[in-house]
This record gives sequence, structure tokens and C-alpha cells, in this order.
Amino acid sequence: MNVSKIVLSVTFAGFAAACASAPPPPPPPPPPPPVAKKVKPVDQIGPANEMLTKGEYAAAVKSYDAILAKKPNHTVAQYNRALALQKMGKSDEAKAAYEKIIAANDKDLEASLNYGVLLTEAGDLDKAISVYKKALKHDEFNAALLNNLSVLYRRKGRHRQAIDTIRKVFMRDKENVDAYKNLALVYFDQKKYKLTQTILENALKRAKAQKIEDPDIYVNLGMLYLATEENGKAMAAFKKAIALDPNHVVANYNIGSLALGHRDYKLASKSYEVVAKAWPNDYEVHASLGYAYQGQQELEKAATHLEKARKLKVDQGSAIALAPAASAEEDEQMLFQLMVIKQNAQDNEGALKLAEEYMKEKNITCGEEDFEGFCGRYNGIKLTIQMAKEAAMAPPPEEEKPQGGQVDVFTDGPVEGEEGAEGDPAAEGADTAAEGGEGEPAPDAGQ
Repeated sequence: MNVSKIVLSVTFAGFAAACASAPPPPPPPPPPPPVAKKVKPVDQIGPANEMLTKGEYAAAVKSYDAILAKKPNHTVAQYNRALALQKMGKSDEAKAAYEKIIAANDKDLEASLNYGVLLTEAGDLDKAISVYKKALKHDEFNAALLNNLSVLYRRKGRHRQAIDTIRKVFMRDKENVDAYKNLALVYFDQKKYKLTQTILENALKRAKAQKIEDPDIYVNLGMLYLATEENGKAMAAFKKAIALDPNHVVANYNIGSLALGHRDYKLASKSYEVVAKAWPNDYEVHASLGYAYQGQQELEKAATHLEKARKLKVDQGSAIALAPAASAEEDEQMLFQLMVIKQNAQDNEGALKLAEEYMKEKNITCGEEDFEGFCGRYNGIKLTIQMAKEAAMAPPPEEEKPQGGQVDVFTDGPVEGEEGAEGDPAAEGADTAAEGGEGEPAPDAGQ
């Protein structure tokens, strides 16, 4: 059973818009180059391929293992097993499997493509380049290999080699959409924005002619508009991308960043939630989600994501090592936001605990009379808690008793001995009746 060729996103690095609540997050890491991930069909292993196609990767691996136990040199089962491991995120096992395939048959170009992607994801660009160059000896004009190689040259800053590699694609395939996208990226890196736009428009024109719906072209156009400070056009381009692919990670990241900067907290949280599913351990994504939910007064969700962001930063530690001053300021700002959230939720004890953990971590001491900055908030929380405790311990106030046993009696009519209010019909009627006049008689009690 075949599945169609899957081409991974090749885009500019994601943009981070400034926001009022927090420093702008850095761009996300660029995605890996495209790769031909497809199942190789063989009738006798159809059930295993069916599992792979359905995304049942663990079951597929077991099925391929059973086949390979009987036929160790079954090349199709070897490849599909490696692909299943790759899709499961078991990169080391997948790399080992592809290495074994390539060692036995260096003409397996699909194995080389996928192996190169794994190397790229691991940051081993030089080795990935070497793998692609060796594979190209067997097919000099293979478009997928050349496109992947051009992306690697670009990431290494070797722009001339990247352009020459893409031109080689055009020698055999002048309508190759991926080649246009990759060429646009090279010129974008060199800040040749007009040329970048022309190439991307050509990519879009060719994609439409071939009935290809490619959200990455719109993402790249969005990045171009951001670079030229046309944020409205950028947002429109990113929205076109997610109209084609609602779960496009980079498009949602950029929409979230722009929305957060414009205080559209509902749109920001919606977009960042998509990104968080793809990048669950990304500090910036959780920080941005925290601020987006705080803007909507969804304090519990805001606290959850901000606490997750702080934990990720502590666990990863990379940002602090690279920029200690800026990172410390950002962390303190996030802590302030968390403390405010806890206080707004009437959780002063939780806010105090956060502050004390931070003081211990940073070796900070606050004097009792210090009411500036962080120490001011810390002391303010302590004072609030103390006042609440004192109020809870205070005896209830005594009720006031009437003086001298006199009780005031309130009636609906005038007090005896006083004249009725002037013009009061009820008072006038009562006077007339008393004088025997024509006043309205009182109703008979027996009626």
C-alpha cells in the first residue's frame, strides 16, 4: 500500500511580535528540510503497511520485526520499520536502521533522504550534506535530494552553493515549487526582499497551476511582510496558511505573536494552543500562553502556563547561560505576573510561596521597611496575610443595646398628639369623620 509523498515545511524562522506584558519571544527553530517519507509497498507485508499508514507505529514495528525474524534481508520491511521508528520520534533507533540499509545498498535514495533529515534535526549538518552528496552520485538531478541539500547550504550560510544547487533542479524541472521556495529563502537571508517577493509569487503561481495547496508559501510571504513592516499583510498571509492547514505550527506561532502584540488575547491563546501541542516543551510558547490567558482574566490557565514556562527555563537553563541579565529581568517580570495572578485569585499564600522560592533561588533578603520593587510586593503580600489573620482572630463586635429600656415604636400614621401632614388625604378624611362631616366612612369590620 502506497501513501503520498510528504514534504515537510521549509519556512523562514517564526516571527515574534512585541507584546505589552512580556518581552518578545525569540523565533522558533527553523524546521528540517523536506523529506520523502513514504511506505514502500509489498503485498506480503500489506497488513504492516496498513498499520503504518494509519499511524499505528508501535504495532507496525512489531509486525515488521516478525517479518524480519524470518527474512532478515527483507529490504522493504527494513525501510518501513525505520520509517515507523522515525515517526515515533525514536531518532537514534531510526538512524541506526537507515545506516544499516544504506550500508547494504547506497542506492536507496529514500533511506538517504530520511537519514539526512534525522541528522539535520540532530544539528549534524555537515554529515547530512555528506549523505546527500553521496546519494546524488546515483541520481545527479534528484529534485528531493537537491532541495534538501540547498536548505543545508543555506543554513550553513553558503548561499552561492545553495543557489547553484537549486539551479540544478531547474535544469530538469522549471516548475518545481519547492525549489522556488528554497531560492526565495536564500535571498530573504540576504535581505533582498523585492527579489524574494517576486520568487514567492512565482512559487504561488506554479502551485496554483499544479493545483497544489501549499501553506508554506503563504507563511514565507507573511515573513517577508513582517520584514518590510507590513504587519496587516503578514497577518492576512498567515491566516491564508492556516485556512489550508489549521494546525500549521509556524503560521499559528506568528499569528499568536501578532495577536498578543495587539492585545487580541483570545486569538493569541487559540493560536498558541496549537503550537503548544507541537512544541510542548517550548518556554516561549507557554510564557506567551500565560500572558494571553491573563489578558482574558482566565487566571487559573494563566498561572498554569507561566509556572510551566518558569520550570522549563530552570530545567533547560540555556537562556540564563546565554543572556544572564536579560533572562533574570524576564524571569522576575514573569514572577511578578504570577504573583499578581495568585493575589487576584485570593491566593495570597500561593503568591508568598512563589516570592520566597525566588528569594531563596536568587539569595535575596528584604527588610521589613523595604517597599520598593520586588521587596515592596513581597512585604505587601505579607502585610495582607497578617491583616487577614488578625481580622479572623478578632472577637465579633457586640450589638448595641437600647438605653434605659425605652423602645421606639414606628407607626405608619402620624404620632399621637401631632397634626397630620398638610394636604394628606388620609389625615383630612380622618378629621372630617371625627367632626361628623361627609368624610368617607371607615369600612364595617364585619363586612
